[in-house]
Amino acid sequence: MPEVARVRRRVTAWILAPLMLLALAAGGARWWVANLLQPVNPGAAEPVTVEIPAGASTSAVAQLLFSHRLVREPVVFAYYARYRHLDSQLKPGEYQFSAGMTPGLILDKLSRGDVVVHRFTVPEGLTVAQIADLLAAKHLVDRDRFLAAAASSHLA
Repeated sequence: MPEVARVRRRVTAWILAPLMLLALAAGGARWWVANLLQPVNPGAAEPVTVEIPAGASTSAVAQLLFSHRLVREPVVFAYYARYRHLDSQLKPGEYQFSAGMTPGLILDKLSRGDVVVHRFTVPEGLTVAQIADLLAAKHLVDRDRFLAAAASSHLA
């Protein structure tokens, strides 16, 4: 009987050892991903302005955020967006984020289209060219593109 017990222990060890290693690896992977979904700089509050171009893929958005030091790993951010079913809902525009935001908060803002809003007042009596000059001076529009859009408008 001692031989049978020894064989059982060996078989049990050969089965349990890989399972334990797999469990450790899975736990480590989970910790690694959870770590990558933390803010880059938890105490940061300084705004970082990012322009998300129209038609940008989730991977391109992730890479842009990574280049501005807002996410730790672009591939993990892109997969996280896909996991949350937000990868096709990211909206273009000018955004303000901070390095203290989690990727989840950044994703929420991008999917809501919570863009920066620039307010301005057009004084009464200005011509279209003067309005173009006013907006261009505030870096809100390209003067020539604004004039071309105004000229091609059905309102003109």
